[in-house]
Amino acid sequence: MELYDTSRSRHPQGGYDQARVAATRKKMRSVERAYRLAELREAQQLNQTELGNKIGIGQRTVSKIEHGEIERSRIETIRKYVEALGGEIQVVARFGDEAYTIA
Repeated sequence: MELYDTSRSRHPQGGYDQARVAATRKKMRSVERAYRLAELREAQQLNQTELGNKIGIGQRTVSKIEHGEIERSRIETIRKYVEALGGEIQVVARFGDEAYTIA
């Protein structure tokens, strides 16, 4: 996975392409969060297939979640994943400096 390439990130007029830098940061955060989910699953001594069976999804879906494809996953699937590991999901909507817990 390519996250950052300075030769292509440079803006033609000097400096860095801030949109590309922001997109790279977002992707890195997604990968980090997904990796942490995999760590939590492994700490429970479950493999992807076992967790998938436990919550009614396939191993492939578990793998996608753990590789940062959370934005394409349904909230219900993520909720089941987290609850199977003993956690709890909170859905927060942010509007500037304000945050609203909606679930």
